[in-house]
Amino acid sequence: MKLRNIKINRGSHLGLFSAILFSIGSIVGGGIFALTGMAIKNSGYFSLISFVIAFILILISGLSYSQLSVIYPSDGGGYLFAKELLGNFWGFLTGWGIYISSCIFIAFVLHVFGIYLSEFFIHSLTDVNASIIAFVVLFIVGILNISETGWFEGTLVFLNILILFIFIISGFFHLGGFASNYKGGSISSIFPTIGIIFISFMGFQAITNISEEVNNPKKTIPKAIVIALLFVLILYVLIDIVVLSVLKGNFNVSSVMIAAEKTMGPLFILLPFSALISTLSAANSNIISSSKTIFFMSEEKQISNKFSKTNRFNSPYRSLVFLSIIVISFLIFSNTSFLVSVAVVLVMFLFILINLSSFIFNMKYKHIRDKRSFRIFSDYLPLCGVLITLSIFLSVSFLSFEVASVLFFSGVIYYELEDSSFFNRLYKFVKYRYA
Repeated sequence: MKLRNIKINRGSHLGLFSAILFSIGSIVGGGIFALTGMAIKNSGYFSLISFVIAFILILISGLSYSQLSVIYPSDGGGYLFAKELLGNFWGFLTGWGIYISSCIFIAFVLHVFGIYLSEFFIHSLTDVNASIIAFVVLFIVGILNISETGWFEGTLVFLNILILFIFIISGFFHLGGFASNYKGGSISSIFPTIGIIFISFMGFQAITNISEEVNNPKKTIPKAIVIALLFVLILYVLIDIVVLSVLKGNFNVSSVMIAAEKTMGPLFILLPFSALISTLSAANSNIISSSKTIFFMSEEKQISNKFSKTNRFNSPYRSLVFLSIIVISFLIFSNTSFLVSVAVVLVMFLFILINLSSFIFNMKYKHIRDKRSFRIFSDYLPLCGVLITLSIFLSVSFLSFEVASVLFFSGVIYYELEDSSFFNRLYKFVKYRYA
């Protein structure tokens, strides 16, 4: 097997700071607002340990993505990594999984957006209608291509970070309650809680799907992924500490908002606004990355070449239209809270394949790896990532695992249909059976 030489788009323009903002925006969605209270309810003070361990688990996969993005600095992202190192079939399934999980995640964060918009700002709108309106706006932004979207994404993320740190600073005046307000949780609750908050770190890999838009991606993307994950961990831990310090009990999905109401006074309205920004930002970055995945799969001739068509803004508009049909269907007809648990399982499948790809690369291409600008400090670390990800499956529900498996491996059907040999075998069978 030979490593492919990837050509980089010389029109790239996103620097390190913009790439970091894009990665943070991909990660920080509605999960931090809804899941912090649930994590504390399950684990109490031990939720802090759960966040740190979840970060370490995600970081291992992040390092695998970083290493492979140096070798394949292309918009293909995880799909291309798996295709080149595991083969066409597993590459296709990886791209399929990325696309389906992204659609589910987009629907989830936009559903959270709709809830906050209808509850705090426009009461006449239903959450579903608000979600669909938000998606239409992001769809238009996506059609205008990454040059406009990069500015839009960076602005959203910067405002969101500013508001969240206002909340954290206001909460620091209540740190006296940290040791006395709530006693609960146990060491045994740490691992199940990781399964709950796992989704809070999802999305870091989106930056690998716009590699051709990034200046010097071989150096910029690994730095952006690691810095973004570290920043998000600090942000989550600080928010967790504030909520533990301010509230005395009855933790739930609204705990962050309740804590903000107690600490921020008239500035409280900023936090629901932050939730709107977070969800828009996460949806926007995942729309970009998932449409790029389908576009690249089309260019690789693993799906219809219709999806590789672009408009005058050089945007993969057909890929965006197809994505919009799926996302709006999820918003209207599906239970998004359940679907997001399915998305977590799908992402675990993807992390296993990407870590396997990174491990295979370490074993077969050491001579190439040593000449590159980024490398994982241990050849066997990706294999540890595979084993750890498999262990997280113990904390997910069987129904979520079952549905995710059906969605993931349903890609096999499409893969076979796209393979002309399938039709040849079918033709021969029918001819032999009925001739």
